[in-house]
Amino acid sequence: MSTKEMLEKVIANENVGEDVKEKAREMLASIGKRNDKRKEKSAENRTANNEVAEEIASLMNGDRYYAVSEIVEELIPDTTLSKNKISSIMVQGVKDEIFEETKEYKVGGKGRYVKGYRLANPTQAEETDTDTDETEETDE
Repeated sequence: MSTKEMLEKVIANENVGEDVKEKAREMLASIGKRNDKRKEKSAENRTANNEVAEEIASLMNGDRYYAVSEIVEELIPDTTLSKNKISSIMVQGVKDEIFEETKEYKVGGKGRYVKGYRLANPTQAEETDTDTDETEETDE
């Protein structure tokens, strides 16, 4: 049973005094405020992570898989984000269908298997690049 559920039962109980019920209502309101702040912070982080994922996607080449270490070294070498943070961004990107992953990728074709990531739809990215180039030419 959660604290919220317990407080709701206290409020619903007819044998509890009104002063106790009032305190339970105050505590419930406090819990609600904390949860709202947590949701807001989570939404901000998710937006920032999506921006990084989109940046990485724009730098990736077609069908090629990248390990997190390759993403950091080759695609975004100036980043201040840790490899762990990039890894979590890539996992979320897989859930959001920006990327797809394989668990059988070897960096440089050697060593142990690691997770590799590539664009979920590499042909669409190539078409987008072609469309962008054509648009730029017509604008001039």
